[in-house]
Amino acid sequence: HIRHGDKIYESPKWLQLESTVTILKQYWPHVKNVFLASGGAQVISDAKMVLGSHYTIATTSEMRWISGTPEANFNERVHDDDDDDDAVDAVLDDISGLASAPVLIGAMNSNFFNTALTINVNLHAKLLR
Repeated sequence: HIRHGDKIYESPKWLQLESTVTILKQYWPHVKNVFLASGGAQVISDAKMVLGSHYTIATTSEMRWISGTPEANFNERVHDDDDDDDAVDAVLDDISGLASAPVLIGAMNSNFFNTALTINVNLHAKLLR
């Protein structure tokens, strides 16, 4: 889970794209299929370039802006039921992808990441029983 846009200032620098890729390659060099949860289209594009053709990157099919959802668009979307449904679907799809992943890298100060992490830990703990 990579924060971008307005949230980049809340995330530690070590959890931005380059450092996240470094962590992935250092600790899990055998992992070549990556699920990337990010609202920023630029993050996904950059990740594909940084990781190269040796990695397969999966994402959800939500609408994305270059730097994540702009605040103006977010405020406009609050009143549109169809867009609200799409936004909720996108969040649930991202959490589902993260919840089923064998490895998670993300910021502990992110409520979104912590929700996915909690589900992931409980899901995998039940699979081990």
